[in-house]
Amino acid sequence: MKFHVFSPTDTKKIAQGLISQILRDMHKKTVVIGLVGELGSGKTTFVKSLAKTLGVRSTITSPTFLIQKKYKINKNNFSSFIHMDAYRIKKISELSGVGFEKEISNDENIVVIEWADLIKKAINKKAIWVFFTHGQKKNERYITIKK
Repeated sequence: MKFHVFSPTDTKKIAQGLISQILRDMHKKTVVIGLVGELGSGKTTFVKSLAKTLGVRSTITSPTFLIQKKYKINKNNFSSFIHMDAYRIKKISELSGVGFEKEISNDENIVVIEWADLIKKAINKKAIWVFFTHGQKKNERYITIKK
């Protein structure tokens, strides 16, 4: 699915739609969402909307230095929303230090990874991929979702 958006509000609506579909369709399965796009293309805005839709009340910021942040949720069979940022990961082996394998294989987790293309080999083949591309105008973006 490809979307042409013109504001952060449009980006948030796409995220809300995606997470609503996930909650409807994916029960008792780990959900991994890989986000790919340049700086300022809308990845964090998208994550914030996913989290808010799942009931996370904390302020969401990219965990660039922490690598990941975990939030408690209670939606369907999911109990954790995990926000990861792979921007600083240089080697796939670094992921073991943050419990990556455990997190992406836990059926109670929804894991969202910014800069997921940098660790593509470590991500489950069943991941949902979301690509962000800048448009010509200030807030214009193209968002493509591949399952």
